[in-house]
Amino acid sequence: MPEEEIINSIKQSKKYSSIDLPDDLMLHILEQEKQKFSSPKKVEEAMRKKLHNIVAPYLDKTDYLYELSIMDNNIKPEDPFKTKAYCTNILSKHASTKERLPILDTFYATLFSLIGKPHSILDLACGLNPFTLPWIPLDKTMFYYAYDIHKPRIDFINRFFSLYGLPQLAVHQDILVTPPIQESDTAFFFKEAHRFEKRKPGCNRTFWQALNVKTILVSLPTEDLKHHHNLVPRHRQFIEKTTQGLNWMIDELLFTNEIVFVIWKN
Repeated sequence: MPEEEIINSIKQSKKYSSIDLPDDLMLHILEQEKQKFSSPKKVEEAMRKKLHNIVAPYLDKTDYLYELSIMDNNIKPEDPFKTKAYCTNILSKHASTKERLPILDTFYATLFSLIGKPHSILDLACGLNPFTLPWIPLDKTMFYYAYDIHKPRIDFINRFFSLYGLPQLAVHQDILVTPPIQESDTAFFFKEAHRFEKRKPGCNRTFWQALNVKTILVSLPTEDLKHHHNLVPRHRQFIEKTTQGLNWMIDELLFTNEIVFVIWKN
């Protein structure tokens, strides 16, 4: 089975057809699995298994076609209460952003009190996080770049940006394979570094070095999913190991269920 057929078979399957996974992600995994297996069938099976582990955390309960049909009537910059109500509903559709809802009123204000008010942001593996914009104390002249592997979500975010008065800067891209080259003041990397590490051990160091930003805000959960174990000591060790020898300064901001490591590259 030719490589193109393997990729098309997976992308057109019921599980992934609605997501439209980026080509750089598919080609990267294909090359990895070809080094392990000679049989095209084994390669495809291994690709599907790896994709499941990568994509599962990005899935949510959002019906993007439906939300696109009603968004115009709900995103009203002149009506911040209506806009926030709609964004709250969207943010509640994924566990990661839902957990942050109770602290949104102070979350960004706390971050920016430390790093200053950015004029440009990279939101890496963004998920639904761009819908926290109504809580971000920034000017409409800012540049907000959002990156995700879920194509319908990227289209949805770009429509939101347009209605919110921002440039449509959401990009369909696997940032691990193709790190953003865009220069920016800061990068949000919320609750993703540990998943990247599982996908490719040691990759975060090279990835963070490649980012053309002044600061990287790396957040990680303070507890495991069952709330049985405190993960903060483990995450501190991970951050220290990843940045060892790079002469970067690191600050910590501890929230209810999330710790943010503020990494100063400059």
